[in-house]
Amino acid sequence: MSLDLVVSPYHMTTREAPAMVALLLADRAVTMAPAPVGPRARSRAEQLVEHAPRYASLVDQWRWSIPLWTAGIIGADLDGDVPTTDVSEAHAEIFSSPLWSTLRILLEQGQHESESAYLEALAHDLLRGGPDPALTIPVAAGMDRFAARHDAMVVRSAPSSIAQKHEMRSVRPLAGVTIPVLLQGRSERILDARESLESELNGVRDAINSAAIDDSVDSLRNAASTYRQAFDANRHAFEEDDVDEMRVVTGEVSVRLVELSSDAVLLASEQATHSLARVRTQSTLTGLRVAAGRTRSLVVRVIGTH
Repeated sequence: MSLDLVVSPYHMTTREAPAMVALLLADRAVTMAPAPVGPRARSRAEQLVEHAPRYASLVDQWRWSIPLWTAGIIGADLDGDVPTTDVSEAHAEIFSSPLWSTLRILLEQGQHESESAYLEALAHDLLRGGPDPALTIPVAAGMDRFAARHDAMVVRSAPSSIAQKHEMRSVRPLAGVTIPVLLQGRSERILDARESLESELNGVRDAINSAAIDDSVDSLRNAASTYRQAFDANRHAFEEDDVDEMRVVTGEVSVRLVELSSDAVLLASEQATHSLARVRTQSTLTGLRVAAGRTRSLVVRVIGTH
């Protein structure tokens, strides 16, 4: 069974730890490509690059990942299905469902008259690191739903915002390990590490999948220990710098495997919005009946760097 990991386009843009961990651990890493979909998608994307400066900047920002796309490590779909649909549906549901009546206040400015206008706004937000909840909330919710439908796992960062902290209160912990990874470096270095550590990484992938099914914590710890020995043996080679390339940084990360509602992002954001607005409600948000299922996730927290 392959380990399919879903990565936020925000993490792909900033190259934060969740993206770097996913690109090392995953058999397949899937992200939401910020690009047109449907007929003539390529030509429409080329037009956007020419006429939308922020979108053009985003395309340039993502060039670092081209070798990983070429190698088939990163993809924009699973079995021909793209997360863009789930993101669009999450956005539409916020405006149509009474469950999210308070949350939609945050998204009132998030309506866009065309696909190109949306992509230019999304590009701007991705480049800024995501301060616009009208964009970040539907993207995060859609990625969770997409992962649940495909039995994949979402890689997310340790909670920092009020909404993320609400989100983590509802998780069911399954397993966790601390492992060394590449935190910074070119795509070629990630590909080198994947090749050098192929056997050990396969062991970690199998153990993560097993832990998600039967809580087999010991097998994950054993696989992580074997992987750590191999990583440490190769660390010097990973950290060698060429004159013309980005400095390689290795580090320790905590990786927690958890399970949560596929609507945890919406539930937590609604709850945080209530808290910020100091609005009283008769609803118990954690008890709301939602249509989505359960999503397994890897929560990544950086412990230290080398």
